[in-house]
Amino acid sequence: MSLVLALDIATVTGWALCFPDRRLASGSFRCGRERAKGGVCRGERFAGLERELHRILDHYDDGPLFRVSMLAIEMPFMRGPGTRLLFGLASVAEKFAWSQRLVFKEYTATSVKKAAAGHGRATKQEMIEAAEELWIYRPRDDHEADSLCVAACALGRIGKDKPQ
Repeated sequence: MSLVLALDIATVTGWALCFPDRRLASGSFRCGRERAKGGVCRGERFAGLERELHRILDHYDDGPLFRVSMLAIEMPFMRGPGTRLLFGLASVAEKFAWSQRLVFKEYTATSVKKAAAGHGRATKQEMIEAAEELWIYRPRDDHEADSLCVAACALGRIGKDKPQ
């Protein structure tokens, strides 16, 4: 059976792995370790994202029974100094999908918010509530909630990929 791995990419990245029977595994992780001085370099964050993606696949991809077949992300958008980091993380995710032979899908934040909460300017709290309603599960933070909503879009449960 095919699984979808969905990501809300940021320095704290939300992830959701959705099984066909509606079970899921999800959470969030920090890309790279914070240092006392000077923060984290981009390269360390890129390596941290790739390391976590491998960890998730190694833990949940069960060969013939369950196979991750798609990686779906919420696309980063331009927002000042962090733009370079976010687009770098998105590139790492896309390269990871290619190296694992996964279908790669991108969704804009606006389209995910519109599909999940009914309008493209949904707040973090509205996205948490939308994820809870979609999955009957209370996400631990807004990053996890966003990844759950991206997963719902990728699975065609909401948004433009939903069967008519």
